[in-house]
Amino acid sequence: MKKILIISLLILTYFPLNFTYANNITTIAPLIKDVKDSVVSIKNIKNSSNTNTPISGSGFIISQEGYIVTNYHVIKDSKNIK
Repeated sequence: MKKILIISLLILTYFPLNFTYANNITTIAPLIKDVKDSVVSIKNIKNSSNTNTPISGSGFIISQEGYIVTNYHVIKDSKNIK
């Protein structure tokens, strides 16, 4: 009985989330169009254990001066960032 109740609750909570997600798909398209030119690719060489490991990630430009926001793990211990 407990198993049926848990499965029922999971199913009932899934459908409203799915419906909300479907409605937001059409409203996010203009936002993507506005910000897509701000997204950048980041490539660097990470110095870990005396080896040079190529790392790549992404970020986005936040200012006209060219400041970029990215995750710390993308640039941590980097020797060269491009």
